[in-house]
Amino acid sequence: MFSITGNAANEIGPINAFLNHNIKLTLNGNLLTLKDSEGTALAPVIINGNSYLPTKAIGEALGARVQWNESSKTISITNSGNGSVKQVSQNEILDKVAEVKSKLSLGMTKAEVIAFFNENYKVINDNGDLENGSSEHWIFNFFVSPGYSRNNISDHVIDEEGLKNRNVGVSLYIGWMDDKVHLFTIAYPEGDKVYLFIKNPDGTTSSNPVNSDKAVDKNSREDSAELQLQDMLVLILLPHMKEKLAEVYSDVISIPPVVYPDSVNVKSIERVAAFRGFDFLITIDAQPVVGPHIPVGEDVLTYRISSAGVELKNFEHLRGPDKEDFLPNYQNLLK
Repeated sequence: MFSITGNAANEIGPINAFLNHNIKLTLNGNLLTLKDSEGTALAPVIINGNSYLPTKAIGEALGARVQWNESSKTISITNSGNGSVKQVSQNEILDKVAEVKSKLSLGMTKAEVIAFFNENYKVINDNGDLENGSSEHWIFNFFVSPGYSRNNISDHVIDEEGLKNRNVGVSLYIGWMDDKVHLFTIAYPEGDKVYLFIKNPDGTTSSNPVNSDKAVDKNSREDSAELQLQDMLVLILLPHMKEKLAEVYSDVISIPPVVYPDSVNVKSIERVAAFRGFDFLITIDAQPVVGPHIPVGEDVLTYRISSAGVELKNFEHLRGPDKEDFLPNYQNLLK
């Protein structure tokens, strides 16, 4: 808590000041519009080249309580007790989702999108969703908690944990074709679930809860030497998995499925030879997808890794694809 108290010895005097409505404010990368108690938008005040913001509006935007004491001529600002920014509310999240849906449309140019949202965006470079027809991908994150970063997952994968914990309020994913919006998805939390709104290239839409039944170790939330070694093994085996799964699914879908490293779960590792014998069997569970993360199945693969190289020893197809998982305009991918 801190207070600003006026000094009676210094009487109020005139100043030369200007309102600059062209200055934009952002909070954690999100556009911030300050308003007074009547709902009127407020602009920064410029005095001698310095920009000043209204104390009450900026304090409340940061989650603090701002009060005026007339008798002592004191402005009191009280934060949440730990100096943290208040968590985004459900109404703010749903308002942002509605705003994105109303502003964004297929065919918009990059300049138009940037002008609408005036936010920082990230260009996704891992090309994980090229099969959906997009040639480039951007992601916008709104209401991001200070210092938060994704938990070692690909930008193409929905950050369910971050959304559920309100470390991220809304994630907007845009696929581009010929520098125009080709498709977009909006991931956001509502209640105890994460929802995904999809605007497909043909204009159809859908909105459903995200299936959180992922092939990940739910207990592995902390990094460790063991987890790092498992992740390295998965990266080494990823090309082998993609090749095998493309072969397996070629009879049922028209494009090769995509396998993301963080959708692969290491089930077991066994040393085949004696102690310190460099011959291993590793069994992994994979859940390949196509398009906007449409699950196509689940498979268990066992590889032998030795000085002779990598050899697939066993393959078991557990399930999929299920036609009900495919959006109407993606069902043509099924054979």
